[in-house]
Amino acid sequence: MDMILDEDTCLEQLWRVRFSPDGRHARCQRCAEERTFHRLHNRRVYSCAHCGEQLSPTAKTLFHGSSTPLRLWFAAIVKERASGGRVTAQSLADELGLSYATAWRLLKKVREHRDEIDALAPAWQEKLLTSAPDEVSQSREEQLLQAARAIVVADGLDATTIRAVARHAGLSTGVVHYYFENKNQILVKALRQANDEACGRRDAIMATPGLSAADRLARLILLSIPESGVEREEFILWFEYFRVAIHGQIADADTAMADRFRQYFFDVIEQGVASGEFRPEDPPADIVEQLLGLLDGLGIAAVMGRRWMSCEHMHELVRDFAENSLRVALPAARRV
Repeated sequence: MDMILDEDTCLEQLWRVRFSPDGRHARCQRCAEERTFHRLHNRRVYSCAHCGEQLSPTAKTLFHGSSTPLRLWFAAIVKERASGGRVTAQSLADELGLSYATAWRLLKKVREHRDEIDALAPAWQEKLLTSAPDEVSQSREEQLLQAARAIVVADGLDATTIRAVARHAGLSTGVVHYYFENKNQILVKALRQANDEACGRRDAIMATPGLSAADRLARLILLSIPESGVEREEFILWFEYFRVAIHGQIADADTAMADRFRQYFFDVIEQGVASGEFRPEDPPADIVEQLLGLLDGLGIAAVMGRRWMSCEHMHELVRDFAENSLRVALPAARRV
């Protein structure tokens, strides 16, 4: 139990169940849309990366305002359920190292709020009891990578030190060193994590039945505009990666990711040519390279906030290029 029931794991369980199934994105009431959230250091709250709005996983639950650590609450719930409701306050006190009064109060609350606990997460108790050590290790590494991504996006790679990642994640520097040798390795793994998330959205577009090649291309272009969310994070991480790689300070690790990104556009353009939707005069491979060059170059200007290049204008220019090159009218696309 001690291996699994740590404070961070318990808080993350509540966060995922109540607000953020993927652990990173949740609906921000102030922004009125889904945003990226990160946990504030040493606090039980998560903050919107865009506007700073805060969400507390414990708000309006039996845990809110309690000075008892979440791990003890969760342990009491698990033990009460495992015993079929027969565990006594004294046995709970002995097992968890609590005073009798505290153990009695925890059991009383747990039994009074049985329906609320089940509604919060019907299966979380089983997860805590059955999680394997490698699953816990993977969760910890993901937590560190999410912290690193937040720092890189907000303050740049120079600020992403081992100490800063540890502080942001609420862990010791020793834990960070256990998973990563240096901050360049953190950057590469954080980039791969963001790339996998972004590619998951692109894969969904390619796998959606009934879409025309023009529909798919319009959606792929929209998901390549670094306006917000994981697309913006991925772009900034790429920018920081190239800034280091160009001086030979980091091993070449981007080939597979870059090829994967290129392949989406190549496949959809080939599909459009084969179906007759697209009627390009230039070879599709050349159009793909020009399209990717536009996305990279205009994306840098948009992310840097150049007054002549907004994300909206970037989107218009890339769509215009695609329509002119492929001799097709692309349908409107929207983020989902």
